[in-house]
Amino acid sequence: MEKVDLNDFLRSGGDLDAVIAEAIPAEEHPGVLAEQKRVYARIAADVKQQRDRQRWIESGKKPRRGESIEDLKARMPSLSAYTGIPGGRGSHPVYGSIHGDNFLISEDGETWVSFHGGAEPGKSGNLFKLIALEQGYLTDEREPLRGEAFKQTIRYCRERWG
Repeated sequence: MEKVDLNDFLRSGGDLDAVIAEAIPAEEHPGVLAEQKRVYARIAADVKQQRDRQRWIESGKKPRRGESIEDLKARMPSLSAYTGIPGGRGSHPVYGSIHGDNFLISEDGETWVSFHGGAEPGKSGNLFKLIALEQGYLTDEREPLRGEAFKQTIRYCRERWG
C-alpha cells in the first residue's frame, strides 16, 4: 500500500468520507489489541512474581541445601522487572547500546535475545544468564550457563534474594 499525504489525497479529488467509513476504530485495531494483550501479560507476570514472593516470605522458609531452582526463581524478580525493559526492546543491560534497541525481552518477560554486535545464534537466555554476564561469571553471551559459572550465579542469587 502506498502512503499518500492527506492534503495531496484531498487535492486530487480523494473522498475522505469513504476513507473514514472504512477506518478501524483505534480500540479494535489489531496492533492496539496485541499491545494491550502484551501489557496484560506483563502485569499478570509481575503480579504472579509478587504473589509468589509474598507467599514464600509468609511461609517462613529459609534457604536450605538442595533447595530447588524453582523456589529461588519464585523469590526473584521477573527479567522485565530486573532490567526495567517491559517485554520489548531496550538497551543491553551489560553492554549498552547506541540506538537503545539491541536487547529484546519476550512478551512473558522471562527470556531475552541480544543483538549486541549483530544477530548471532546463541545470544539469548534467562535471568540467571543475564546475572552471570553482569557479575562476570560468563564473559560471552554465546556461552551456555554451566559448571562453575552456574554455581556462582545460583550462589549470588541466593545471597541476594534469600
